[in-house]
Amino acid sequence: MVELIGNGLLLLGGFVVLTAGVGMLRMPDFYTRIHPAGMGDSLGLPLILLGIAVLRGSVDIVTLKLLFLMLFSMVTSSTASHALAKAACVSDLKPLGMVIPRRGRAHLNDPDGVLKNDFHVDAKTYRDKAK
Repeated sequence: MVELIGNGLLLLGGFVVLTAGVGMLRMPDFYTRIHPAGMGDSLGLPLILLGIAVLRGSVDIVTLKLLFLMLFSMVTSSTASHALAKAACVSDLKPLGMVIPRRGRAHLNDPDGVLKNDFHVDAKTYRDKAK
């Protein structure tokens, strides 16, 4: 029964990491790629480490180290994802498909509600600027 649970955790963790890798390849921009990368780190790796700890079958120093690594990765991966997103935001990396006003929040007070002097970031413009 212990082997079944351990192998199940390993397979589930491997599935989460594989799904996160596919998600990173399919997502269009940096901000949407952060989510599968963070999920793979904060959910997939702990499941794999927990599966290894269960398969060891005994509580010894190695199992405790695996559990410590599991907790450490769960805390640090979400913090790292947040730090990456904040650094991208501070460096003005714009998400795709978003209307970005050129003059800040002044358009919110326009009586007609029409956004003037704005531009739209789409995938083609993003790729052209990257070249």
